[in-house]
Amino acid sequence: MKTDNRSLKQKVELRREVCALLGEPLKVLDLFAGEGRVWWGMKDFCEIESYTPVDQKPRMSGVIRMTVSARTVRGFDLSQFNVLDVDTYGEPWEAWGELAKMIASETAVFLTHGHVSRSSTMISKFLRAASGIPLDWDIPKDTSLARRLGRDFLLSSLQPFQVRKALYIEHTRVTYYGLLLAPKSA
Repeated sequence: MKTDNRSLKQKVELRREVCALLGEPLKVLDLFAGEGRVWWGMKDFCEIESYTPVDQKPRMSGVIRMTVSARTVRGFDLSQFNVLDVDTYGEPWEAWGELAKMIASETAVFLTHGHVSRSSTMISKFLRAASGIPLDWDIPKDTSLARRLGRDFLLSSLQPFQVRKALYIEHTRVTYYGLLLAPKSA
């Protein structure tokens, strides 16, 4: 069974540093909420006005049961949140790509890019298409390539924003990103 938050302390520290710049109170949309440990840990350091946990397989009460995808995240009114947390076991890019289009005010964003796959490649069909890599190409499992393509996609998605803070923590099989974004003035 997958275990939540092997790097719980690092995840909380990343969120503390970025959210400190955002100010309080926090209104959190936690996609892939799991057991909610990260945001329970954050309650020791900041005021959380609202917490909306979402997960396909809820492991605590009060969770919106939903498969997170680009299509399903369109149903959220992001004006109700100033924190978006996409802490997935795999790639956050498809959901993040849609969420990025919907951000209209200063928002703290946390993304987890897990470099683990049971398929023949570590790169999803979505990321391959976004990177211009034909789906029929045979690409070997390569963590560095998956990490690079993910980072390139993230950077391209940040074009409409002023990035007030950008942090990341890199491990062998996962990268954690923490960003404070504000839409650029028109």
